[in-house]
Amino acid sequence: MIVDNDTFNDISVFVDGRRLEEVRDDKKRIYDLDPGVYRVVLEEQGGRRSFRDDIDILDGRNTVLDVHSSGSSSRYDVLVFFD
Repeated sequence: MIVDNDTFNDISVFVDGRRLEEVRDDKKRIYDLDPGVYRVVLEEQGGRRSFRDDIDILDGRNTVLDVHSSGSSSRYDVLVFFD
């Protein structure tokens, strides 16, 4: 899974309730996950924005979460696609 942080904030990443390494603002981070369905939570550090959803990890494919701020909303805009 790749989290591409296109926001101006650092993002905390949780997978199935376990905190993983954060993604700094305007950076990408790769997480090595086995194929399956995971509950992914992204939270703005020190802020109010977040994203929560079940994400599919497919064998032999990269699952990309392209994260953007959505104005004054409390939710991130996240485009999920397979590469």
